[in-house]
Amino acid sequence: MGKRKGKRRSQKWVMIVLAMMLGAACAEIAVNYVEKIPKGSNYSGSMILEFVIIGLALVIGLYLNIILHEAGHLIFGLLSGYSFSSFRIGRFMWLKTDEGIRLRKFSLAGTGGQCLMEPPEMIDGKIPYKLYNLGGPIINIGLGAIAIAIGLLCPVGPFAAALLEEFGVCGVALGLMNGIPMYLGMANNDGRNALELGKDSQALRDFYLQLMINGEQGRGVRTKDMPDEWFELPPGVSLENSMEASIAVVACGRLIDMHRFKEAEAAISKLLDSASGMIGLHRNLLICDLVYLRLVLGCTKEQADRLLDNQQLKMMKALKSSPSVQRTWYAYALLAGGDRNTAAEVKKNFDKLTYEYPYTGEVELERELIAHADEVMKAREKRAVRGIIFDMDGTLWDSSEQVAEAWNGIFDRHPELGLRITGDDMRGLMGRTLSDIGVALMPELGREKSDAIIRECCDAEQAYLREHGGRLYDGLEETLAALQKDFRLFIVSNAQDGYFQTFLDHYDFWKYFDDTECAGRTGKSRAENFRLVCERNGIERCWSVGDTQSDRDAALEAGTTFIYAAYGFGEVDGWDIRLDAVKDLPQIMKGVE
Repeated sequence: MGKRKGKRRSQKWVMIVLAMMLGAACAEIAVNYVEKIPKGSNYSGSMILEFVIIGLALVIGLYLNIILHEAGHLIFGLLSGYSFSSFRIGRFMWLKTDEGIRLRKFSLAGTGGQCLMEPPEMIDGKIPYKLYNLGGPIINIGLGAIAIAIGLLCPVGPFAAALLEEFGVCGVALGLMNGIPMYLGMANNDGRNALELGKDSQALRDFYLQLMINGEQGRGVRTKDMPDEWFELPPGVSLENSMEASIAVVACGRLIDMHRFKEAEAAISKLLDSASGMIGLHRNLLICDLVYLRLVLGCTKEQADRLLDNQQLKMMKALKSSPSVQRTWYAYALLAGGDRNTAAEVKKNFDKLTYEYPYTGEVELERELIAHADEVMKAREKRAVRGIIFDMDGTLWDSSEQVAEAWNGIFDRHPELGLRITGDDMRGLMGRTLSDIGVALMPELGREKSDAIIRECCDAEQAYLREHGGRLYDGLEETLAALQKDFRLFIVSNAQDGYFQTFLDHYDFWKYFDDTECAGRTGKSRAENFRLVCERNGIERCWSVGDTQSDRDAALEAGTTFIYAAYGFGEVDGWDIRLDAVKDLPQIMKGVE
């Protein structure tokens, strides 16, 4: 990576030197022109006008050479067996579609034009590539040299000579800038592409595929509908070559096109970390895609902002005419900022720039992605006011055997009690308040003394459960992850403060729950804690999941919809929804309003 950066710095100096030489040559041409003007001529008394004319000639010369450069690719491409796909100068693009060649508007930051063609069929893994890639520099240097020679050697007059020489110098400079293998701004130049293609047969195949993909896109075909094998790289292939990295980039885009967002997010993250041969344009667009993907997959504004450093923001501003950039800004305004007004303005810009955008399949995809961001926002707003409150024991897990073992250790310290309990005993007690459990186990001691021993038991059980955990019901984590997409999740328990924390700590489940409450912390009943959780979280529609009659009674008192966990410890006299396995809950909740 260090060597590559060093090469790019040295290539930057080559560009600076060439630009300085171009400026010096044009200045010399201007001075010579002024010196050659005969005394008494119409222009001799107006030096400003003379230099304005020379300056305009320079601009016109550069523009003409850009046109000739792209024409060179077209001419030599046709001579090599390629067929026309698109031809762009500035923002004007002539595109081959199923209806014929159509004029569209498209711009790409850092480029004055582009000629893309569809290659001939590969034979033995080879296609002609040199003349197509180097056709632009050949035309620029060749015609530039001819123009300079005419200006210097033919008696065409000072004005015509100056125009010819400036045109020629611009052509030679543009030809050298594109013909000498270099990395220019966000992409490789023609010479570097030709050099890479000559070194690596895999790169040549990838170059062929890029042109085939581009041709299909011009006809409105989406990448998801193209052959799978076009997007497959051989195992172990190096991504140091920009051609190979480019196919990996397009493959990531195809995953997005197929709405396989999690796979796309993982693939892009891996590619950004590993592909040092990726051109800058592709890197910036991938980061743009990654911001979108992480937003729709649930990341926070702060997490998205980490990707949007100053360099990325600068490049996205330069690429503002790209539909994917506008789509990402739409998702950012909506999902990171909750700003519907800004999102609406971005959508207007998107509609405006895509009106004449050449690639209709890409526009179709981007509209789908904008619609998906809308769906995510609607689900998020719906989720914000809908909650599910879970009981713990007999609903989320069974810790009865582990708790019984911890409590028996305390009872052993009080042999006068002659007390031992089993997991079955504990299952019959769970769901009650701790004070009631103490009286049930040690009625002869009275509430105050039994409470003191129960507190010892609770301290022991928390230490034991934090280390060993309990028995989770089958599919619990997958259930919580699925429910979290559409509901806010809570725990309300009759246990002491610290008990539910052992569950969340041991299994790292804090990420699934928005809030928790317990009788040991508030001193309130379960129904009161239901209402407390709903009020402080703005929950308008609530379901409670439990396995005992006390859970059922609390749900009725609090006005929540009761889901009976029939797989748990207890029996109830009625329910709104019966749940026979915790893993069935996501499917059941899909049917609720």
